[in-house]
Amino acid sequence: MPRKSRKKQDVNAVVNAPPQQKYYRVGAYVRLSAVDRKQKGDSIETQKAIIAAFVEDSHDLELADMYIDDGVSGQIFQRPGFTRMIGDMESGKIDCCVTKDLSRLGRNAIDAGYYIEKFFPSKNIRFIAITDDYDSADPNSSGVMLSMKNILNEINATEIGVKISQTKQMNIRKGLFVGRMAPYGYLKSKENHHILVPDSYAAPIVLKMFEMAAEGIAVSDIVAWLNRSGILPPKRYYFSKGIASEKEANGHIHWNKSGIYAILKNRAYCGDMVQGKGHTKSYVITTRPKSDWIVVMDTHEAIVCRELFDKVQQRWVGNKTIQPKHQATAMGGVQAIGLQATQDKKPNKAELLKLQSKIDRSNRFLQNTAESVKSSPLPASHR
Repeated sequence: MPRKSRKKQDVNAVVNAPPQQKYYRVGAYVRLSAVDRKQKGDSIETQKAIIAAFVEDSHDLELADMYIDDGVSGQIFQRPGFTRMIGDMESGKIDCCVTKDLSRLGRNAIDAGYYIEKFFPSKNIRFIAITDDYDSADPNSSGVMLSMKNILNEINATEIGVKISQTKQMNIRKGLFVGRMAPYGYLKSKENHHILVPDSYAAPIVLKMFEMAAEGIAVSDIVAWLNRSGILPPKRYYFSKGIASEKEANGHIHWNKSGIYAILKNRAYCGDMVQGKGHTKSYVITTRPKSDWIVVMDTHEAIVCRELFDKVQQRWVGNKTIQPKHQATAMGGVQAIGLQATQDKKPNKAELLKLQSKIDRSNRFLQNTAESVKSSPLPASHR
């Protein structure tokens, strides 16, 4: 009986072997906009759970990384998580993108269509939108339906944006606060986030700023006093209370003159709501003229009385600086800058006594202010 060739047997074995299973390295993309927070079923955790379960049940998928954009609109594609995912696709770390649905990838039909129909195929990236039953590796997935859904997602985002803008304008005209963070010295009411209530810690500091400015203390010296007293500037204070992110607080280490000017000019502190200063179009913010600002008086509890607020405004010259009658020195005292001896005229004894009285009064004011703030209760994060 002739012997069979081992070489021929090995060739047959290779030909008859089952094809090697391809495993896709999945990049799970999760996105949630501020609007989506109000819709059930779209939370970050829900999206992550849906994708994880889908990958686990799929025999050809392996989860390589998770990319998250929280609080980012789907109409723009310059997002941190999305940009990192694209970089990993180009480096070869992942070759499959899985989202809960098409709208998570984006709500801009042109850009979403570009990535799905052009960019992903050019990089051999498989794209799966779970609840929309779309898989680029499945020949039965309809490209026509995909384009229609992208267009519908964009229309939906536009309609939602219009409704939000209309609601926001209506609230502004009612005198309701629509900003993300309350002005320093105020907090949003727990019962109604459109209502401002004084912050028990920061409100007295704001009042002291107005009193110091009204007494003629220079803004630069108010800044020096705040920094010397260890009082956190607004963004740092918001971060300590969990209102602002660490990224927002970075770079805001000390108080500065522009921050003080903004507070001293803000009518919110005497109980009025001034909003509608800016207009956003195509993600570009433009400032409206003052005549178009919406002012509603007596909408919330004032921190300073109108007389004190008006007195501070009257000290403004050129709407830029407050001209002090005297200013604090680096040692905490006050020196005269209003009456300087000249060759033509020297101050008489009465003028000197009057000036010395003002200086003593201001020194006592600064000392009392420092002691008052130091005795104020600090939030736990300040201790």
